[in-house]
Amino acid sequence: MTRELMSDAELDRLLALATRPPPPEGAEARLMARLAAAEAGANVVAFRPRPRRILPWLSALPLAASLACGIYLGASGAADSYLPAAADTVAAMDDGGASGLDDVLAISEGNAS
Repeated sequence: MTRELMSDAELDRLLALATRPPPPEGAEARLMARLAAAEAGANVVAFRPRPRRILPWLSALPLAASLACGIYLGASGAADSYLPAAADTVAAMDDGGASGLDDVLAISEGNAS
């Protein structure tokens, strides 16, 4: 048995012919009873407040101290003897070549090579 798919328009026409079913008997009374129970607080769960930490920033002190020591040692040069000799030249750049901006300017002026 094969089923053919309906287009949206065919489905809309089919749904337009359908009638709305009546609500079940007593549905409105049950809904109103549930709303009244919810307003009365019958389903509210009370949570105990968590105990407050005395010093919440206390755990951040060692991190702040190590950051301050690192900044001091890096700025004063006291830690240079611990670094490899090639650490200063790792980020060296070749300034001899043209940058991308120079190429764009040359092309826009008509000096494209």
